[in-house]
Amino acid sequence: MPATFNGETSPGSSAQLGWREFFDDPYLIELIDQAFAGNQELKILGQEVRIASNEIRARRGAIFPFVRLGAAADIVKSSRFTRDGAVEDQLLVADD
Repeated sequence: MPATFNGETSPGSSAQLGWREFFDDPYLIELIDQAFAGNQELKILGQEVRIASNEIRARRGAIFPFVRLGAAADIVKSSRFTRDGAVEDQLLVADD
């Protein structure tokens, strides 16, 4: 360790740069992008993060109340040859 190291980073430090800014070769940047896109371990880690996020949402839903809105409609028409349908056919509507 240098004698002047105090644990602080300067604005010009490479630790403050993203990797795209650190490397200026477009071919190298393209190769790194392809490596990230095809990296199976990164894909697995991404899926594990999604699973953990869904587990957190499920647990939060069990703790906190939530509201659902919905609408429903239903119609029941009995067949003419069933007991209910025969009764419906014989009902007359009185005109006033």
